[in-house]
Amino acid sequence: MTRTRVILFALLIGSAPVANAASAQALTPASAQASPALALLAALADDQQTRERVRERDRDDDDRDRFEDRVRERERSRDDRRGSDRSANPGDAARAVASGRDGRMLGIRPAGEGFVVRWEYPGGRVSDIRVDGRTGRVSGD
Repeated sequence: MTRTRVILFALLIGSAPVANAASAQALTPASAQASPALALLAALADDQQTRERVRERDRDDDDRDRFEDRVRERERSRDDRRGSDRSANPGDAARAVASGRDGRMLGIRPAGEGFVVRWEYPGGRVSDIRVDGRTGRVSGD
């Protein structure tokens, strides 16, 4: 309700001489109990203040949400940039080859877009295993 409506409503109910809603805020509980119209006017003024506080909190929450959205978007775009030019390093290539294989690594060297890992299986067989340099996946045995 607007201030004018509050004043008119209070005047209709109790014919209370109140200049504006600000004077209703200055009421003490004892004087508010003396007149039901003044009590109503004080309650309506408090209700208006409460609604304004809630609106301020909502604005603060909206600002916080927008800030968090911007942070998430920045992180997402940074992750996308990293993912697009991400390349496997020799350690990643060695781990990819070693996972699930018996034997030992003899060496690793760059080859074109990736790496070649020289691997010795139990029994002495030696194999060159290709690892994709962009994804880090084993592409050939």
